Order: sequence, then C-alpha cells, then structure tokens
Amino acid sequence: MTVKNCPECNQIFMQKQYDVCPECYQQDLTNFQKVRACIRETPAITINGISKKFNISLETLLRWRRSGRI
Repeated sequence: MTVKNCPECNQIFMQKQYDVCPECYQQDLTNFQKVRACIRETPAITINGISKKFNISLETLLRWRRSGRI
C-alpha cells in the first residue's frame, strides 16, 4: 500500500486497489451505473454528450473506456 493523493478530490489516502480514494470510488460507481444505463438507452450518444449530461469529466470517461468498462 502506498500513500497517494486522489486525482479526483486531492484527498490523501492509502492506495489499496483503486486509483481514487474510497469516497470518490463510491461516487465513481454511482456515476458509472448512470452512464451505463444511458448508453444502453441511447447507444448513439457521444462521450461529450455523456460528459455534459452527467457532469462527469472527460478524463474519467476516458479512464473507464481505457479500462474496458464502457
């Protein structure tokens, strides 16, 4: 385990498994579920459209994309 600053909120945390702090991880899961449901309902939506609709950074969306989640 290492001590890191959360890239989302800049809080210091002990990194175990995730790249963000536990609070941001929970918010990340909630946002991901909303985005996944939106993509299923509207497959033609763009990444910019998702970003604007849910107020999620492009960086977060791209991180999900790179990891294969969306």
